[in-house]
Amino acid sequence: MQSRDVNLYLVGFMGTGKTTIGRAVAHRMGFALLDSDHEIERKQGKTIPQIFASDEKGVVICLHASLDTILRRTQGNKNRPLLDVEDPMERIRTLYAVREPIYNKAGTVILTDGRPMLDIVQHVMRAYRREAAEFARAAAAKAKHGR
Repeated sequence: MQSRDVNLYLVGFMGTGKTTIGRAVAHRMGFALLDSDHEIERKQGKTIPQIFASDEKGVVICLHASLDTILRRTQGNKNRPLLDVEDPMERIRTLYAVREPIYNKAGTVILTDGRPMLDIVQHVMRAYRREAAEFARAAAAKAKHGR
């Protein structure tokens, strides 16, 4: 296995930049971007965290932003029904508190607040290349020893 064969998974709360950064990284690296959590969950019969825990192998990078930034980025977005409530910040706090332990399990966490997109994309690519090389070496060693 070569490091180029290792999947990259961008995870994180809504409004942290997964889709925007994912598109840019996929374009630069010649990867296909799949942004379809609900379709994957439906087909697998599992939640995304359950799939990561049991089935999917690769580099997981968590994008993070402050709750204020998340609110600013998601305000007025009609595709965010979870935030179509009287107090969206309270909903963000509640949802984030539930999901934070899952995000904390990601190997690399990258802050997206106040950073130019190019800086974030380059940081993601560096982290991916480093971790994918380690992943590929471990897979090769495991295959060599017949495990």
